[in-house]
Amino acid sequence: DYHRSGAKGKPFWIWELRSGQNAWGITNWGPPVDAGDLARFTWQVIAAGAKTVQYWNWRPHLGGLEVGGHGMAERDGGGNARTRRMGALARRLDERSGWFMGLRPTPARIAVLDARDGRIVAAGESNDRLLLEAQQGMHAALAACGHPVDFVSETEVVSGGLEPYRLLCL
Repeated sequence: DYHRSGAKGKPFWIWELRSGQNAWGITNWGPPVDAGDLARFTWQVIAAGAKTVQYWNWRPHLGGLEVGGHGMAERDGGGNARTRRMGALARRLDERSGWFMGLRPTPARIAVLDARDGRIVAAGESNDRLLLEAQQGMHAALAACGHPVDFVSETEVVSGGLEPYRLLCL
């Protein structure tokens, strides 16, 4: 929702969608990502209106800080269940490109204030985590109830940009 609402009705893309197990160093590893997870992540961003999805990354890093993960393919570049599943999904979207390009998400009637000035103040106090967690919590609660949500700036509020919304969450 954050990226979609930031596009203000224009086509948008998702960059660096996670395609494999995330890892930082040797000991900080996230859960593995299987073919079903990757397909679900992809359909979720398509349902939100993304017209392009780029994945991070084709094969896992061979060295450096992220050496433990982040690959759709195998370390040698060879295919696996994730690459086959995503290839099939890409072919399906390509075969139905007219349908896909015509998809539009349901317009949001609820907005969350993305207060730039509030973030600056919070960051100046050494931590904007509570502000971000409050936004994430509001979004999660509303999304769980099936409500699309837009994020609006203070500038949009002042310039009358609340017309489409029935509720503004602060």
